[in-house]
Amino acid sequence: CFEGAEKVLEWFGVEHGHHEEEGARDEKKLVFGAIRTDLILSTEIMLIALAGLDPDLGLWPTLGALIVIGLVMTAVVYGAVALLVKVDDIGLQMMKNSVRRTRRIGARIVRAMPMVFRVISVIGTVAMLWVGGHLVIANLAETIWHGPYDLLHVIEHALEAAGPVVVWIADTAVSAVAGL
Repeated sequence: CFEGAEKVLEWFGVEHGHHEEEGARDEKKLVFGAIRTDLILSTEIMLIALAGLDPDLGLWPTLGALIVIGLVMTAVVYGAVALLVKVDDIGLQMMKNSVRRTRRIGARIVRAMPMVFRVISVIGTVAMLWVGGHLVIANLAETIWHGPYDLLHVIEHALEAAGPVVVWIADTAVSAVAGL
């Protein structure tokens, strides 16, 4: 939730912390931020997976299932990230091709990548807030305060007639606001 809220504040021009030198430190900062975000996302995925497993499964089968889920999610997420990072390189290579159509496609790919990354950034931020907010709401209900959880269910019940997609969107929006 903190990561997502911090990103939303940046969208609205609210700066936090101190400014560092540009250049090499900036790249280190970006890498550290990406690693921190990935660790948070991995923790959330593992918590969601753990909540979905049968509590009577036992320690070793539960641990084995979490290891398999962790490995598969890591391969999928990092594979997708690696592909996205290399797409612009592929576009650059295509721009050097002797066939005009291939060069144009490569140029379009290179031009499109900044927008693709902006869209992915927004989707990732909303997902962080949604998942984190839902975890906060659910865990508060299990421990000390049912208010947000009860409100979520009142909203869901009120929207049931509109269909499951509308209910899901409302659940996602309420969870994202709670995460923010």
